[in-house]
Amino acid sequence: MSKPMKAAKRAEKQRKLAERRARKMERKQQCPPTVTETLPPPAVLSDDALPAMANDYLFHPEKLNALCEWREEVRPLGLTNSGVTCYMNSALQALLSVPMMAQHLQQGTHSAVCSTEGWCAYCYLETLARAVVTTPKQAKSRSARPVQPKELIRNLESVNKFFSPFDQQDSHEFLLCLLDKLNEAFLKAAGLQAKELSDAKVHTTPVDQMFGGWGRQAIECPSCGYQSTTRTFFLDLSVPVDGHRRLEDGLATITAKEQLSGWTCDGCKATVDPHRRFTVDVAPQHLIVTLQVFDPINECKYRRQTTFPEALDLGPFTTQRTKTMYDLQAVVRHAGHSQHHGHYYAQTRVGAGWVEMDDECGTDVKLKDVVAHRSRDTDSAYILMYKRREFRVEPTDAPESTVACWQGPPTDATQPDGRGLVWMMKGEQRVKRLDPPRPRVWVR
Repeated sequence: MSKPMKAAKRAEKQRKLAERRARKMERKQQCPPTVTETLPPPAVLSDDALPAMANDYLFHPEKLNALCEWREEVRPLGLTNSGVTCYMNSALQALLSVPMMAQHLQQGTHSAVCSTEGWCAYCYLETLARAVVTTPKQAKSRSARPVQPKELIRNLESVNKFFSPFDQQDSHEFLLCLLDKLNEAFLKAAGLQAKELSDAKVHTTPVDQMFGGWGRQAIECPSCGYQSTTRTFFLDLSVPVDGHRRLEDGLATITAKEQLSGWTCDGCKATVDPHRRFTVDVAPQHLIVTLQVFDPINECKYRRQTTFPEALDLGPFTTQRTKTMYDLQAVVRHAGHSQHHGHYYAQTRVGAGWVEMDDECGTDVKLKDVVAHRSRDTDSAYILMYKRREFRVEPTDAPESTVACWQGPPTDATQPDGRGLVWMMKGEQRVKRLDPPRPRVWVR
C-alpha cells in the first residue's frame, strides 16, 4: 500500500474516532442528573426514589404490566438493509422482540395524542411495530415481504445528528439514542419538560418503566460508618469482557468494592481511604447488558469471548441481594474484527423458540446455538436483553399518607368486626389504622 493511501486510511480512522468521541461527550452531557443523599448507618435505601402512588406516574404502569406476555402467537418479518443499516435493523429487531414494547407500540397510544409537525420517532415505531410483528399465518402468506424502514433512514439525523445513512454506526449507540428520542417524544406530546419534573417522576415514561433501573453508589467511612449514597438511573449495564469467561464475572467486577483515597467524611470530618461500591438498587423490568467486546486502544475485538446464561440471577449484584431472575429475550451479535466495520444481526425469542433475524432473513435456531460459546473471535454477542420473570407490581391509588404497609403481629389488637390493626408509615411516625386493602408494592 502506498504512503498516500496509508495516510488517507489513517486520517479516516482519526475522523471516525473523533466523531465517536464527540457523540459520547454529547450523550454524557445529556445524561440525567444524579440524586445524591447522605444517610447515617445502618440505613439502607428503600423505594423512596420511586413514585409512591399511581398518580405520580406519567404513564400508568398497570397498562404495561398487562402486556408482559404475547396475547397471540407472533412471527416477525425481516427488515431490508440499504447497504450499511444492519446496526439499525438488529437493534430494532431485538427491541420489537420484547412483548411489552411491541404490543405497547401496536396499541398506538402515542400517535393518538401526538401533534408533532414533521417526523416523530414514537409515531413511526408504532407503525413499524404493526408492520413487523405479525402472526405466523400472515408471515407465510405470499403477500408477506420484508419491511423497508426508509422513513427512519431518511431521519437518522433526528435520532442522532452524527448518524448518516451512508456510514455504519454502533448498534448499541443507536439503541440508546432511539430510546432517548422516544422519551423526548412522549414528554413533548404530554406538554412537559424534563427539567420541570422530579428525577423520580421523569423516569416513569413507558420506555423508562420497561428498561430503566436505579443504581446505588455508596461510600462508607471506615472510621465512623457514615454512608454517602448516590443514586443514578440507567437504561443498560456496560459489562467488561476482557479477562472474564462468564457474564456473571463481569457483573461482579462492576459491582466490586473500589478503593478510594483522600476522601473527607461528612460525618466525622476526617480524611480517610474508604471503599466505593456500585449495586443495582432497583432492578429493571427488562435488563439490557452491553458487552465491552471492542478494544478501544488497539481498535479491534477482544479474542476471548464471554459466555452468558439463558437464566440470569441478578440478585448477587443488587443492594438487597435477593433472588432476581431474568430470562434471555434477545441477542445482538457483531461479526467482524473491529467496531469500524463488520455485520450486525439479532437472535430473538419468539414464543417457545428462537429466530435468527439477519436483515431480511429469519431462520429458526435452537437455544443451544444462541448461548453456545463461539470459537471464532470475529462473531460475538454484543447486546443482551433479559426479561424479568416476576414483574414489579405498581401501587394503585392509595391513601395519601400511605407510603408503606405491613401487617402487624397476630397478637395485635383486633376490632369487634374482626379487622386487625395495621401499622402505617406517615413520614417517620408509625401510626395505627384499621386494616385497609393492602396496596401493591414493588416486588424485587
